[in-house]
Amino acid sequence: METLRYLRFLAVWWWLILASVLVAAGTSYFTNSQLPRIHQFRTTLFEGKSQRSSNADSYYHYYRANVENIKKSARDRRRQRADAAPAAH
Repeated sequence: METLRYLRFLAVWWWLILASVLVAAGTSYFTNSQLPRIHQFRTTLFEGKSQRSSNADSYYHYYRANVENIKKSARDRRRQRADAAPAAH
């Protein structure tokens, strides 16, 4: 009997549920499309010797330097946004 009550509710109010989902999805899409792209990804593909070669340490340091550069860029962007934000009165 309880299931029948829920089915009747859905039969009457399906349009409101669908409209709510569409408004939420549209709002989310619009909001995200207006946000600036802040993520940047880069991939480097090495060909040749395996990482067991004598250059394995240099690969590690190369990747480590790139990670530090990405972190520094993110910090710089946060500072720029903070400097550009209007001061609250």
